[in-house]
Amino acid sequence: MTAPDAIPFPVAATLLQEAAAWRLVSLLFERPGPEWLEQVLKLADEVSDPVLKAAAEAARQYLAAAAEALRVRVGPAPAEAA
Repeated sequence: MTAPDAIPFPVAATLLQEAAAWRLVSLLFERPGPEWLEQVLKLADEVSDPVLKAAAEAARQYLAAAAEALRVRVGPAPAEAA
């Protein structure tokens, strides 16, 4: 049995970009966790689809707005626990 031929670089690069796009789509459907946004933004840098890039940016903006809304509603943390 002979070793398989190497995948040409342009083909491999295209396949990696497609894999990143599919992973980004799957992350956008997942419940956000501690490192979720970091993963989304890293993958958004690797994809060429402007719709996926916009979805990643919208997710960033949404999480920032949600965090701000919680901070405003609850107020700042007390300086010292009683």
